[in-house]
Amino acid sequence: MDPVEPSRSRWLSPWDLCPLLVAVVFAGLLPALLQGVPDPIPNLDPGEHYRWGLFYVNPEDPSIWVPKLFGLGWTLNFAHGISWLFLALLLLVPAILIGLAASR
Repeated sequence: MDPVEPSRSRWLSPWDLCPLLVAVVFAGLLPALLQGVPDPIPNLDPGEHYRWGLFYVNPEDPSIWVPKLFGLGWTLNFAHGISWLFLALLLLVPAILIGLAASR
């Protein structure tokens, strides 16, 4: 009698995804590794340009996106009108989708 081969599930096992995960992590870290450690951002006094420690407002800074004071990520420079427009559009899309879903 021939030995029965174990059937393979049509889903990939976590071990099958490990090389893909390693490749994605390496690709994400590669630019940072090539550039080296960035210089620390000077003058991050929260009282100077941050309102309530959360909202960055600096009309002299031409940047729309600025690094967050705490944690990872970016925040908007609310001294520029384009930041308010971007925020309105960001909130408008879910509001429209909720309105469409509620109307059905």
